Amino acid sequence: LVEYINSKFKRAFIGSDIIAGFPDETKDDFEITAENLRKLELSRIHVFPYSRRKGTIADTMPNQIDNTEKKKRAAIIQEISDKKINDFFKKNIKTENEVIIERKRDSKTGLLKGVTKNYINVLIDADDRYKDSIQKIIIKDFAPVKEKMIAEIIRDLYTGLAK
Repeated sequence: LVEYINSKFKRAFIGSDIIAGFPDETKDDFEITAENLRKLELSRIHVFPYSRRKGTIADTMPNQIDNTEKKKRAAIIQEISDKKINDFFKKNIKTENEVIIERKRDSKTGLLKGVTKNYINVLIDADDRYKDSIQKIIIKDFAPVKEKMIAEIIRDLYTGLAK
């Protein structure tokens, strides 16, 4: 399914949630999962260690994984995810996108902020007239703020004029 989506959409953002250390997960099971995650063209993996919940079937399952091992496995998957999101961002540098620019500026940088169609958070150095609008941008580079990129407006979609 991931391959199919990537074949139909350029630079699709595809994320997945992974539970590390579910009861009965062997080291071999985990290694297979980690290897499959490395191979898949995902953009990000949201990982969390399994936590027991009273009253659930999983709480009473045999072969519970100890917390140290669960955290270790989650950390390995987080490393895989960090590489994937970095690679995804790199693939999007110098690409043109449409972005929805939000009403409020980014609190850390004071720049306009928005989200592209493929879920990239961007920061834009532009005036307030672009707030609450859709604009054509080019992604320039990584931003100094985690998981955001710097973009520049290249065409005002309201007026059709190049910036």
